[in-house]
Amino acid sequence: MTKSTTYIAVFDTTTIEYQISFVVDGKTTTKSYAYGDTPSYGDSDPVKEADAKFTYTFKGWSPEIEDVTKSTTYTAVFDTA
Repeated sequence: MTKSTTYIAVFDTTTIEYQISFVVDGKTTTKSYAYGDTPSYGDSDPVKEADAKFTYTFKGWSPEIEDVTKSTTYTAVFDTA
C-alpha cells in the first residue's frame, strides 16, 4: 500500500521592469519602472529655454503618460509664444 502525498508548488517572484525614456529639447533621460507603475519625469514640468524667436511653455507629453506595460519613449511638447 502507498501513502498519500501532497506536493506544494513554491514560486519566486520577479518584478518585470521596462525602460521609460523622456525626451526634452533633444535630450533623453531613461529610467527603469516596474510593470504597472506610473512613470514621472520629476517634481516639475520640463523646461525649454527661450531663443531669439520664441519662448516655450510646456504643453504635455506625446504620447500621453500611462501606466507601464512596455518600454516607451515620451517626448515633451511645447507651445511657442
